[in-house]
Amino acid sequence: MTPDVIGTIIAFFGAVATLFGGSFLLMRRLEARIDTRFDQVDKRFEKVDKRFDQADKRMTQLESDIRAVAADVVELKISVARIEGTPPTLLRAR
Repeated sequence: MTPDVIGTIIAFFGAVATLFGGSFLLMRRLEARIDTRFDQVDKRFEKVDKRFDQADKRMTQLESDIRAVAADVVELKISVARIEGTPPTLLRAR
C-alpha cells in the first residue's frame, strides 16, 4: 500500500470517529437536559397531587357538613310544624 492510501484510510477513520464522538456528546447533553426537565415536571406533578389530595379532603368534609345541615333542616321543619299545629279554618262545619 502506498502512503496516500494509508493516509486516506487513517483520515477516514479519524473523521468517522470524530462524527461518532460528537454525536455521542450531543446525545449525552440532550439526555441530561431532558432528564432535568422531566425532574421539574415530576416535581410539578407531585405538587398537583398534593393539592388534589387537599381538595379531596375538603370535599369529604363539605359532604359531611352538608349531610349534617340537611338533617338539621329536616328536624327544624318537623319542629316548626309541631309548633304551628294544624292550619286554622275560617268556617267550621257542625
